Amino acid sequence: MIIRKRWIALLVLLVLIVTGCSQTPKVTRVAGTIVDGEGKPIPRAGLLIGSAMTQADGVGQFSITALSGENQAIVLANGQKPEIIPLNLSEEPQTITLTARGGKPTKRSGSAVDYIILFDSIGNTDLSSTSPFTYLAADDVREAARIHTGILNLGEAAEYLSPRSLHSLCEILKARHLVWINKDLKDHLQIFDAQSRQITSLPFRESRGIRQVNNVLREFLQADGLPLEQRPEATEANLAREVTAYMERMYDITYTGPD
Repeated sequence: MIIRKRWIALLVLLVLIVTGCSQTPKVTRVAGTIVDGEGKPIPRAGLLIGSAMTQADGVGQFSITALSGENQAIVLANGQKPEIIPLNLSEEPQTITLTARGGKPTKRSGSAVDYIILFDSIGNTDLSSTSPFTYLAADDVREAARIHTGILNLGEAAEYLSPRSLHSLCEILKARHLVWINKDLKDHLQIFDAQSRQITSLPFRESRGIRQVNNVLREFLQADGLPLEQRPEATEANLAREVTAYMERMYDITYTGPD
């Protein structure tokens, strides 16, 4: 009887292990073509499936590795709003056709705000309804960013976007500034100004888990209309430019990646 119970327990454990493994999504290879509503290939279209991304070639063909199961593809074609296409990918390599029917890009509705705060949460900040500026949290614009730009996580994407891309993002989301925290500078705010197209890095304090950013954003907004040399960040920024120019004269420097 004891041996039989042990076998039953072992069998149950084996079933749980097999069931658990079968529920884990596997990586699959997907190839295919991106076409428009008339079936014509769309060259150089961007494609995101989950966290994987690629670009179609000159005749609209692509190849990408993505997770199997329920997923979605986001097609980014020049001059069109992003197309979101539901997918159910098998575990075997497969060939699919993605149809992007187009449509003109749109903007977030409502009035423009001073800041869009791209934090994981603003609940751990001292921002409130009494803050002397207007702002939206990342969650408030998440759906608009996904639909209009194809970006799934603005907070993660912001630090890798060019000033030109950030400016376009501000126009689409109707914001004067974007604010995020760089993963390597966790005690500094990164503030992109859509008018000057510059990124400013400003330190903030944290007390008992609350980020003290309200006054930093208030003071930055007040100084936003001043000449560049009078802004708080001018000293460090000018020094950085001088050091960069010196290093480039002294050494053969090659720039690669976001760093």
